[in-house]
Amino acid sequence: MTTVSERTLVRLAWSTWATAIALLAGVYAATVLLLGQVFGGVGRDPPSWIVAGATLAVAALFQPARRRIQAVVDRRFNRRKYNAAQTIQAFATRLRDQVDLDTVSSELLAVVDQTMQPTRIVLWLRPSPSGFSDRPGNEAQPTPWAY
Repeated sequence: MTTVSERTLVRLAWSTWATAIALLAGVYAATVLLLGQVFGGVGRDPPSWIVAGATLAVAALFQPARRRIQAVVDRRFNRRKYNAAQTIQAFATRLRDQVDLDTVSSELLAVVDQTMQPTRIVLWLRPSPSGFSDRPGNEAQPTPWAY
């Protein structure tokens, strides 16, 4: 089973890189040919500044194109990774508006359980500075939300 899944991930990674390279090679060739004809004339070599500009443009486009293609591949074939990313993004959005420690703690434990599916979860909170704690003592205590 592991060999099959490893092969699948290698194929997906290869297809991501191959698609990105093919796409950007097409952009590079089209840019050089089109601008070469406009500024260099038909049948002559394109000016070197066109080749340099096309090279820089493709270099700048490579990472954003690879990220988008990888996102499409992950959404289609690596659904678990995509779902985990969506769950964490939704939690981060809710966290901005939440101030209640109990609610944040329970939501954090739920997100960890959904995305990583551990066998056991324990959340330890740092003790409050002296004078701000409801609990006696300065030791960290596990929260009652431990699974």
